[in-house]
Formats: sequence, C-alpha cells, structure tokens
Amino acid sequence: MGSVWHKKRKALGAQQGFTLIELMIVVAIIGILAAIAIPLYANVQTRARVAKAQADTRTLASSVRLFDVSGNGSAEGAAVTYSGDGCSPQTPGPGPPRPGRVDHERVNRQAE
Repeated sequence: MGSVWHKKRKALGAQQGFTLIELMIVVAIIGILAAIAIPLYANVQTRARVAKAQADTRTLASSVRLFDVSGNGSAEGAAVTYSGDGCSPQTPGPGPPRPGRVDHERVNRQAE
C-alpha cells in the first residue's frame, strides 16, 4: 500500500496540499456535525434553565417555611406549600390554630 502512495507522490512531483474536493468533503462533514450539535446544545440549555428555576422555587419554598410572614417570623407552619414538581404553589386549608396566635379570620367566622 505504501509503495502505491510513494509512486503517486513521485508522479505528482513537488505538488503538495489538499485538493479542492478533499477540502469540500471536510467542510461538509463539519457542517453536518454542527447541524446535529447546535440543536442538542440548545436543548441542554433549556433543560438547565428549567432545572435552575425549579431549584430556585424549592429554595423559596424552604425560606417561606422558615419565615412565615403572617406568623410574625415564627417557624410554626408555613403559609404556602409546594407540590412535588416544585413549580405550582398550593395554598393549604386553615388547619388547626397555632398556639400563642389568634386566628382573626376564624374568630370572625365563628362570631357570624
């Protein structure tokens, strides 16, 4: 095999470099690879943004649980809970009254 290339190289003389068809084939291969890789990269970016948003939502839910604004900063019960997907908030029912706090809405309903 080596002797065939050696003979061909001798026949071409001092000519060096790539032919136009070889360069065109390389450019076409690079184009095909780019056409495959660019959409995959965009999809990975989108999934990363969604994952970051879900993580931020979980962090926010944890913060709300730790600092219940309507509970004067107490950590007793959270005002908001979140479903498993981390995206859709669910407001819990009134639940039992918290010790040391007066639930004014419940008192007003009972008075009516």
